[in-house]
Amino acid sequence: MYMFGSGVMTITPAGATPTPINIGLLQEGQVTAKSTVKELFGQYRDPLAIGAGTRKWTGKAKVARFSANVLNAIYFGGTINAGMTTTAYEADTIPGTGPYTVTVANATHFTADLGVIYAATGLPFKRVATVSAAGQYSVNTTTGVYTFDAADTGLGVIISYNWTNSTTGQNIVIPQALIGPTLTFGINFTGVDPTNNNVFTGQFWNAVCTDFDFSTKLEDFSMPDFQFSLFVNAAGSIGTYNFPDLF
Repeated sequence: MYMFGSGVMTITPAGATPTPINIGLLQEGQVTAKSTVKELFGQYRDPLAIGAGTRKWTGKAKVARFSANVLNAIYFGGTINAGMTTTAYEADTIPGTGPYTVTVANATHFTADLGVIYAATGLPFKRVATVSAAGQYSVNTTTGVYTFDAADTGLGVIISYNWTNSTTGQNIVIPQALIGPTLTFGINFTGVDPTNNNVFTGQFWNAVCTDFDFSTKLEDFSMPDFQFSLFVNAAGSIGTYNFPDLF
């Protein structure tokens, strides 16, 4: 058969009643079986016999969409909670009259200050306990109120801060895990032959996520990368490859 495109990968967490999860807009999928071999040589350059040793199965999935459910099910094994901490980059203007304070829009859910810059130049302010000069600010992290110097009145600023949004999103509390026990999951991988719409399927019974890479790139989408190792089930099988063609 022919196969075109990245295919679809679904993972099934271990457990009594697991919910399968589409890993999310798969961009690249890979499964590699690598055997160790030992060559027997005589007096000539080419081997007389080759014996096979152990075989290692590894894989990779590069995705364009990722979620708390996938990350938690295959790698973190923490607790998923409703709500999220998000970052705001808020444009404000320092008042023309005292007390020269700005209360950010999400002040009631304020959690952390991430700095202030001049909107016109991008130059940073310096955070201080008590403001005494231009280019300085202080912040009350309980109320989300920023205080500036009179010398900066009327100027535009960009205030960056974190705040808790309890009405949308999810968050994962990542636990400290013991050495040894790890999360396992099954993998189902499918691809389509564009000439006849036949479906190829690869099934792997037990996988462990070994690496999770997340990176960003200018003028491109983020493509998180999951890497995993495979091991056999109770019947001694890694999995199955299923081909629609009969030859």
